[in-house]
Amino acid sequence: MATWNGAPFLEEQLQSMLPQLLPEDELVAVDDTSHDATMAILERASQQSESVTIRLYQNSQNLGAIRSFERALRLAKREIIVLCDQDDRWLPGKIKRIREVFAEDAAATLVLSDAQIIDGAGQIMAPSWTATRPYRSGLLANVAKNTFLGCTMGFRRSSLAYCLPIPAGAPMHDQWIGTLHTIFGKIVYLDEPLIQYRRHGGNATADNHASWAQMAQWRLDLIRNLVARWWQVSRSSRRRILLPSVF
Repeated sequence: MATWNGAPFLEEQLQSMLPQLLPEDELVAVDDTSHDATMAILERASQQSESVTIRLYQNSQNLGAIRSFERALRLAKREIIVLCDQDDRWLPGKIKRIREVFAEDAAATLVLSDAQIIDGAGQIMAPSWTATRPYRSGLLANVAKNTFLGCTMGFRRSSLAYCLPIPAGAPMHDQWIGTLHTIFGKIVYLDEPLIQYRRHGGNATADNHASWAQMAQWRLDLIRNLVARWWQVSRSSRRRILLPSVF
């Protein structure tokens, strides 16, 4: 979880997620220099939690959502990583359902689901996020138009080997991570809502679109960075294959 001035909805999110976690799970929260009660809420939750380990970190300077999530990913220790926003609500059974997919399919590297859309008051605005923004599989489809929503995603920690670092110029962390899984992994999409995705005036991802020029630049940067990462991972894989024959 990455937080920044998330006090209005954070406690509600924690109440929806912590009961779903097992004693061996952890919550890694990186705060991006909040100046409201965010850290106090997290610290209180950490003190009151009797079973789940809550690990709290605060950036020394404001780094933004991408770098805060990247730091949290580097700090995560468990094999299955689930991204979590500060202002949503998890529906009952979310983590159980994700665990089931990974247990049933050893080849699966990323799981994502549908989501209900709620407003600032918690009222359902739409029963399905993907009804109007359908998930599309494949690399080219997601370069053309991102269909990955980070707060619905869970993935294996081993995939961080090709997801990190997140390059400069990436529009958002979820698009970068999801798109790389179309190249190096296997994605399982669940056509069922597992969270309530809150839309309000303070979202890190705005509803309004960037300019056409900015979107074109993002896609060019994404393609360039994907090619660079593919080459890097491919070269590393070839090196691992060749090393035994050298010795």
